Amino acid sequence: MKIIKHPHLTSLALLLFAALNSNLANAKSLRVASWNTEHLAAHNGAGCKARDTESYTQMRQYAQSLDADIIALQEVGSLAAVERVFPASQWQIIMSSRTDSPSYTCRENKLASTQQKVAFVVKKSILIKGVNHLTEFADAKVGAREAIHLQIDHEGKNINLLNVHLKSGCFVENYKTSTKSSCVVFKQQAEYLQTYLYKQNLAKDYWLVLGDFNHHLAKEENRFRQDLLSLSTSQQNLNIATDNLQSCHPKYPDPIDHMVLSKPLEQALTPSSVHFHHYDSPLMLSDHCALTGQFNL
Repeated sequence: MKIIKHPHLTSLALLLFAALNSNLANAKSLRVASWNTEHLAAHNGAGCKARDTESYTQMRQYAQSLDADIIALQEVGSLAAVERVFPASQWQIIMSSRTDSPSYTCRENKLASTQQKVAFVVKKSILIKGVNHLTEFADAKVGAREAIHLQIDHEGKNINLLNVHLKSGCFVENYKTSTKSSCVVFKQQAEYLQTYLYKQNLAKDYWLVLGDFNHHLAKEENRFRQDLLSLSTSQQNLNIATDNLQSCHPKYPDPIDHMVLSKPLEQALTPSSVHFHHYDSPLMLSDHCALTGQFNL
């Protein structure tokens, strides 16, 4: 049988093949974000970052622009607060199990503070396989945040995500030698995180630890960075994806929001996808910008 080759048909076939490959690649990618929403409250005019309706509208638009499949949130007051930005019709919401802690008077506006908890929002299409609330992080001090370990299935692979919000105020090179009260709490949380990760198979499994570390992990001399990277001396099992990045806050260029990856997940990471998403308005919607990373599994 004689096969007739037509140049236009050949070009069309190549375009269709490229489009198919692109769609397959997009289907396998997983886009993850971390965002400290700064005292996100359920009601207008409440808490240390009192917002109005327009502010919540802008936060919803910003969240949509991230185009993320999963977002680790910090400083959310309640399920109702999360739903103001991430509608339950579109997202699975996993809230911290920590009981409410006593409120305090906000420095700026003298209002009563809302709760500061961590949460995950996950697209409805993603299968959640397990949730582990790490209450030990909250045991360090009244009001301290617990962490959430989320397990999902993506393209038949088991992905572990750990959302943390560690104690603020311990901005030192060596947290182990500091006598600051904030560092005493931070040390307990840091040691528990290392213990928890040490029990995992970081050499083979997909692990992503993300959130507000309240620490300058991107600095080579940082002791906590060194401790995390030396969890296994036989292999480089962890990698800090936020090296060489600057935060979006004009006063604090050194980032404290980070993504820490196990080796298998690092190999799936698109390096150029790791960045902070600046706000369009000079009036920041939160004192943290969202951090994203995309993984092609």
